[in-house]
Amino acid sequence: MLRLERIAYFQLCCSDSSDGECPAGGSWFGAEIVDSDASSVSLDIPCTESDPFITGLRYVWRVSPCDLELCAVYGVENELPAPPYMYSGLIGRK
Repeated sequence: MLRLERIAYFQLCCSDSSDGECPAGGSWFGAEIVDSDASSVSLDIPCTESDPFITGLRYVWRVSPCDLELCAVYGVENELPAPPYMYSGLIGRK
């Protein structure tokens, strides 16, 4: 189960190609949490019509570790922050 404290720290890579990888030097944009439930979050998609493919997702990638009690996502059972995470591959299209 998740507990949210902040809406920041997620980033999506937006690309003009659907080849499934975030290109080197790809465009990473902040993605705010817009909804959540006990086990997932939904993000605002910052991609544009010129870069409509979501080819990467990362969380707390540049600010790890978070300052004490300032991470976005925590576990309910143990109050520990979620670890940094990165996925590279085609996720979808805006």
